[in-house]
Amino acid sequence: MSSIKIWILLLTMGTVFGLAYLWGSRQDIASHEVIPLGKTIELSDSTGRIRMDIEEFLPLTVMAVWDIDDNDELIKMQFVIMRTWLLFQMQDKQTLSLPETDGSDRIPWISYSELKEKWGSRYVESYDRLRWLQASTAHEVLLQNDSLIVPYFHAVSAGTTVDGKAAYGKAYEYLPSVESAWDLTAPNFLQVRCLPLAPLLAALSDIHPEITTTVTDFFDAFSIEEKDDTGYVLSVRLGNVSVSGAEFARLCGFASPCFTLEKYPNAEVCTVRITTKGNGSGLGVSLYGAAALADSGKNYKEILNYFYKNVEIGEQ
Repeated sequence: MSSIKIWILLLTMGTVFGLAYLWGSRQDIASHEVIPLGKTIELSDSTGRIRMDIEEFLPLTVMAVWDIDDNDELIKMQFVIMRTWLLFQMQDKQTLSLPETDGSDRIPWISYSELKEKWGSRYVESYDRLRWLQASTAHEVLLQNDSLIVPYFHAVSAGTTVDGKAAYGKAYEYLPSVESAWDLTAPNFLQVRCLPLAPLLAALSDIHPEITTTVTDFFDAFSIEEKDDTGYVLSVRLGNVSVSGAEFARLCGFASPCFTLEKYPNAEVCTVRITTKGNGSGLGVSLYGAAALADSGKNYKEILNYFYKNVEIGEQ
């Protein structure tokens, strides 16, 4: 199985890498020609700002998800996903500043300085290979009815991906529920944690101040209103407030919206035992499942068409 940096990028989950940007030189790099898209990414930190074309930025975000020694088809797949994601975020704008979005859908990236440090003497060779893989995807994006989709992906599913239409409506019907049984063998697929209720309730109340539930009556007020056949929680009620299972999981810091809660009383503090399956929202491409498909000989287009339905891979 190819190595995977377990990373979750979902509008519905909100767990992101904290990758510091260090300005790095891109000089003296042999690379295959990649035609600019004409749209700009702006990156900034306390030292200043830098602008680059989307195609120049893409290697930085792809390498925040995969390693250079991973299967070629996975890296090409990620170029298509991230190109689509960036262009969807931009819409008609010519420049996208990062981070420009809230904590739930930030785009991961790693600097050229970090790549140079990581690859060492293999820097030129590795970057040249990366640009060759990028060039082979030639401005490709994921489209449905000539419009860019939101190309959701996650680290590890609960064994089956979430049915986007059932969870979020017709606009997400390109996200079908598909089997990804390989994920059952992923490290930390099943996680069990025992946590105090108070901080969980505080995190929920920060976003939903209308919540009146207290630690004392939490389990009387809490109920799972709806879940799918795999066990992903679609809707949760907490007293007078109803929220999606994905939002509840994100705010509480759960690994996945495929979860159960149990009362687990402790002599000193009222606690809750949380059991989760998978890592990430379960929407779209499972990176762990994609790695298994690539290892079996599937190419990047076949992998994309496995996890996304009724979409085409076109050029932007």
